[in-house]
Amino acid sequence: CEGSARFIVKGKLLSDFVKSLGDTLIRVVIEDQKIVMKTDMGHYNFNYASPENFPGFKSIETDKVLDIDAKILKKALQAASFAVSKDSARVAMTGVLIDMREDGTHFVATDAHKLVKYSATAVKHDEPTAIVVPGKTVNILVKLLEDGNVAFKYTSGGMFVESGTTKMVSRLIEHKFPEYNAVIPQDGPNKLTISKAPFVSATRRMMLLSNKNFQLVKMALDKDGIQLNTEDQESGSKADEAVPANYIGENFTIGFKTESLFEILNNLSCDDLVVELVSPSKAAIFKPLKQDENEDLLMLLMPTRLNTI
Repeated sequence: CEGSARFIVKGKLLSDFVKSLGDTLIRVVIEDQKIVMKTDMGHYNFNYASPENFPGFKSIETDKVLDIDAKILKKALQAASFAVSKDSARVAMTGVLIDMREDGTHFVATDAHKLVKYSATAVKHDEPTAIVVPGKTVNILVKLLEDGNVAFKYTSGGMFVESGTTKMVSRLIEHKFPEYNAVIPQDGPNKLTISKAPFVSATRRMMLLSNKNFQLVKMALDKDGIQLNTEDQESGSKADEAVPANYIGENFTIGFKTESLFEILNNLSCDDLVVELVSPSKAAIFKPLKQDENEDLLMLLMPTRLNTI
C-alpha cells in the first residue's frame, strides 16, 4: 500500500464488482477525482464522496454487557431470524428478542403464525433483562460475527457489538415484545417422531399443488405415520401422500399453511424431529429429536381450521 486515503463509495456496487472479478490482483488509485481500479484486464472508474459526510462511529457507554461465544450467538440468531415478522404495524415482532434470565439466554422471534425459541442454557444472568434487536440488524450481524467471544453491550435504545476486528452499532426496538411463553403449549400429550428428509420432501410437493392463495395442507395422524393431503379446486390439482413415522397419541387431523410448515422443517438442522400436539385447534411444537449440549430449540406453528381447506 502506497500512501493512505479515505473515501465513500456505494457498498453494494463495489461488492458486486469485486465479486465479478474473481481471483485477480486489484490496484486502487485515485485519479482526477475518481477511484480507478486496475487489473491486468482493464481499468474501471468509480465516483466517490468525501468521508466528511459519513456519520461518526460512537461506542455505547454502559455496564450492561452480554458476553457470549460468537458461534452460539450466530447459531441462535440464524435459528430465529426466519420467523421475524415483516408486518411494519407489529413493530416489536420485526426483531429478535434476546431474553436474558437466570435459566439461560433465550432468542425468540415470531410473526404471530410461527414462533422460534432458541435457548442457550449455559449463558445465565443474575439480573433478568430483555432487548429486541431489529431484523435487519440481525441479518447483518450474522454475516459479520467472527470466531471467539463477543462483547454485546446494550442500553434501553441502542447496542454495540464487538467481535474480533468488527464493530457494529444499532438502534434497538423499544416496543414491548409479546409474552411468548403464554402461547407455548406445555407437554403436548400426542407425540410424532419422524425423519426430516421425507417430511420436507412431501411438504414441498404439497406446496406445489396446493391453492396458491391459501396454501393449506391437512395432516392426518395415526400409529403408522402421517397422511398429507392438499387440493386446489380452481386448477384441479390434488396431492395425497403417506409419510412413515412413529406416532403415539390420539388419532386426529390438523391443518397447516403449507409454506409455513415447509419453513419450519427446512430451518430445523437435524435428521429426525419430534412434533408435540395437543389438538387440531392448538399450536404444534417442532423440536430436534436430539438437542445439542447446553441448548434447547423449539419451533411453534399455529394450525389452520380444516373447514377453510
